[in-house]
Amino acid sequence: LCYFCGCHTIISTRRKRATPYLDRIEKELRILRPWLEQRGPVIQVHLGGGTPSYLNRHEIERLSQILSTLNISPDAECSVEIDPRDLDTERLQAFAQGGFRRISMGVQDLDATVQKTVNRIQPEILTRDTIQSAREQGFRSVNLDLIYGLPHQTPESFAKTLETILDLAPDRIALFNYAHVPWLKKHQKLLDPARMPSASDKLAIFLQSIQTLGRSGYQYIGMDHFARFDDELAKAQREGRLWRNFQGYTICKTDLYGLGTSSISMLDGSYCQNAKSLAEYYDLIDRGSLPIVRGIKLSQDD
Repeated sequence: LCYFCGCHTIISTRRKRATPYLDRIEKELRILRPWLEQRGPVIQVHLGGGTPSYLNRHEIERLSQILSTLNISPDAECSVEIDPRDLDTERLQAFAQGGFRRISMGVQDLDATVQKTVNRIQPEILTRDTIQSAREQGFRSVNLDLIYGLPHQTPESFAKTLETILDLAPDRIALFNYAHVPWLKKHQKLLDPARMPSASDKLAIFLQSIQTLGRSGYQYIGMDHFARFDDELAKAQREGRLWRNFQGYTICKTDLYGLGTSSISMLDGSYCQNAKSLAEYYDLIDRGSLPIVRGIKLSQDD
C-alpha cells in the first residue's frame, strides 16, 4: 500500500483472488453487452487502477480474450496501467499481444527519502528499464505519474526528479497535487503533515515544473497533464478538439463504461458507480444484475 494513495484499493497477497474476479468481469460484460452492441464500436479500452500487472501472463491473456468479444474498432486506443515493481517481461508481452500500445505507470518522486516515507520504493533504474522494455515490446506511448506535496519534497529536490524524468523521455506526464484526506483514507495518517511542503512551496514546485517542461518540448494541456508537442493530445488542444472526462483529458467525446469494483461509468448525461466491496460486487453480478450502487443524473447546469 502506498501511503499517499487516495484511490479505492484492495490489498492482498493471495494471487488466487484474481480468478474469481475475472469470472465476474466476464459475467458483467455479458450482462452489459446488449447495451454496448447498440452503441457502435468501442474506440478506447483502458485497464486502470495501477494493478493490471498483478495478473499473471495467463490471466492477462484471459482478460484480453474476454475483452475481444466486444466490437472493438481496429484502430482503438488501448492502454494499461502497470506497476513496474511487480512486472516481468512475460506480463508486458501478454499486454502487447493483447493489443495494448500505451502504458502508464506511477513514479511519484525519485528521491529516496520521499519514496521510503510514502512506502513506494521504486529505483530510477527500475523505471528506466521498464520504459525501455515497453518500447521494445511495441508500446508507442508512455505516461508517467508524478505527485507534488509529499513529505520531504522541496522545490530543489523535485527539480532533480524532473530532470531525470525528462531524460526518460515519456510521451506524457501527469503531475498530481497530493490530497491529504486522512479522514477518508486512514492510511494517510502514516504521513506527517509537518514534513510536507508548505502551500507556497507546492505552488513553487508546480510553476517551476510548468516552466521546465515547457522548455523541454512538453505542452501544458491543463490542470495536471503535459504532453510532448507532437503527441495527439497536444495536437487536439491546438486544434480545439480536446475533451475532458473524469479520467482526464482525451480526444474522444464518448460514453464510458466501467467494469469491476468501484468503477465509474459516464453515459447519457449521467454518472454511475459500481459496488466498492468484492462481496457486494460478486453478489450483484451472481444475481445477474449490473453491480451499480449509486448514480446521478446531470442537470443542464451541471
